[in-house]
Amino acid sequence: MDDPLADWMKVTRSHGTLLASSELPERWGFRIDGGAAASFHILLRGEAWLRLADRAPLRLREGAIAVLPRGPQHIIASSPEAPAVPLAELGPLPAHVPRPTQLLCGEYSAGRSASASVWRGLPPVIHLRAEVVAGDAHLRAVLELIARELSEPGEGADPLIGHLLDALMVYLLRAWARTSACGGGWLGGLSDPILAAPLRLIHERPERPWTVASLAGVAGVSRAVFAKRFTERMGEPPMAYLRRWRMSMAAALLERGNSSLSEVAERVGYTSEFAFNRAFKRVIGESPGRWRRRVLGADAAGAERVHSVRRSP
Repeated sequence: MDDPLADWMKVTRSHGTLLASSELPERWGFRIDGGAAASFHILLRGEAWLRLADRAPLRLREGAIAVLPRGPQHIIASSPEAPAVPLAELGPLPAHVPRPTQLLCGEYSAGRSASASVWRGLPPVIHLRAEVVAGDAHLRAVLELIARELSEPGEGADPLIGHLLDALMVYLLRAWARTSACGGGWLGGLSDPILAAPLRLIHERPERPWTVASLAGVAGVSRAVFAKRFTERMGEPPMAYLRRWRMSMAAALLERGNSSLSEVAERVGYTSEFAFNRAFKRVIGESPGRWRRRVLGADAAGAERVHSVRRSP
């Protein structure tokens, strides 16, 4: 049976980029502008505060990790009140200035098929506390490898760090799924005894003519119990989730450009191309044909944001 986490990574085509590896003074702050990419911050030493416009400041202690899946504009700073500059303006420090804080900042960019909002099922902020990170051997091992490549870079360090960041995302999500704070969304649903099997089947066989009743049968509960539980845990009804997942898969297939619209429609469970077009437009916001022409016609050089790692001197 398919792994929904692996499916999610393949459909979003997420990949990690390290934006900054910084040793910082006692008072500092910088701003990350909003965008399509998910941001992450890893406190290797010291502490920091994460500031968002619509939330109370979040204190990040040494060893903690914060991920912002929806990529909002935010500030990471030494205190809730410290002034902040854009990340690009964070200048070098004089050699004699103490640097009590060490911070790694980066982002997870996604393919254009992520416009199908697969990120939607994750919370605005994922906060993995230091004790959670310390207690996860795999997560800790990946962090140690990243830190080693940054402090003692060898041949091929940059692409290697990128692959390690991709692995880090999987371990982050696994660790988050095991915490009580995970709650709803598709990630939390994977640990729900009623929802886990239906979710895996939706991912494994999205083309099947699933109904609330057939999914409830897989779960072994009544239709009413299943629909209520699914909506409470996932934040949307079963058929809305199924449609969104199908359109996410369809967007990924269209982005590859080697299947006709009718073939894509069939692979995600639609025998009528008209019905597929209508569902795709409802979820994505435009027809599949127009979406594919726009995506495939985009300038490849401008389709991805490219960053070089800002290392402290």
